Amino acid sequence: MTIPSVPWQAERALDPAALARELEIAFPELAPVRARVAGEGFDNLALLANDRVVFRFPRRKIAIALLERERRALPAIAGSLNLQIPAPVYRGTTADGWPYSGYIKIEGEPASDLNLNDRERAACAPAIAEFLRKLHAIDVAAVADSLPGDELGRLDMNKQVPRARERMARLERAGALSKSELSNIREVIEKPAVPSNRRSAVVHGDFYGRHIIISNGIPSGAIDWGDIHLGDPALDLAILYIFFPPEARAEFIRNYGGADEPTLQLARFRATAHSLATLEYARDRKDADLEREARRAFL
Repeated sequence: MTIPSVPWQAERALDPAALARELEIAFPELAPVRARVAGEGFDNLALLANDRVVFRFPRRKIAIALLERERRALPAIAGSLNLQIPAPVYRGTTADGWPYSGYIKIEGEPASDLNLNDRERAACAPAIAEFLRKLHAIDVAAVADSLPGDELGRLDMNKQVPRARERMARLERAGALSKSELSNIREVIEKPAVPSNRRSAVVHGDFYGRHIIISNGIPSGAIDWGDIHLGDPALDLAILYIFFPPEARAEFIRNYGGADEPTLQLARFRATAHSLATLEYARDRKDADLEREARRAFL
């Protein structure tokens, strides 16, 4: 197998028409399958079938284990949350031996596609803060058997600071960052101190605008849970700096239940490092909406 030159490069070709035909054979109750591509990320192709079921097909081997993790974990946490999360109701294997999952579609659109203004974003703060408060309050012992710890070292500064600097340098060479963006990024990614007694919680792990569903101006769901694990709440609280304007952050923190300064410092670092990766991806994919969203973390 060829090793991708960039982390989002697919390891297999996926033909949506062929996948739709396979779905008809696997699930006759869905026939005839009318399908369209609903999204494509680092790991999966999302196919919307009959405007009702979202099927996620791995593009890379690593995504297989992530789909399995979702299947185990999501049913156990769904009842604890105020927003909808995907319910895995279909599972199958493609003709070439790769597994896939199907979920009932959550009504709405990804927040990153909507070009929300600051007022509209601020209106989302109470619901999203409540969602993260409830997610992070789930009893870790109850899900410990189905969730790993942070295997990727998402807040391991020895790994993440050099990566962030490398991405910043590549984007700077490409002329993709303004002077003010570069200044703000450099200020944030200087290695922050990480206290040794950090709390572990159930975290989404990749929580940003593309994974928040908005319906009629109100958050309705959170999708793409392949990165769910037991980790630092600061990972998810990065949404403060990725998505919300400064004037909405105090209310968010109050609704969340409070956050100390080290947590907010780590959340801002995560927001900046994550958004550098997102910006590289968005530029490569020529995704103007996602590029716009990524830059919000550099304000």
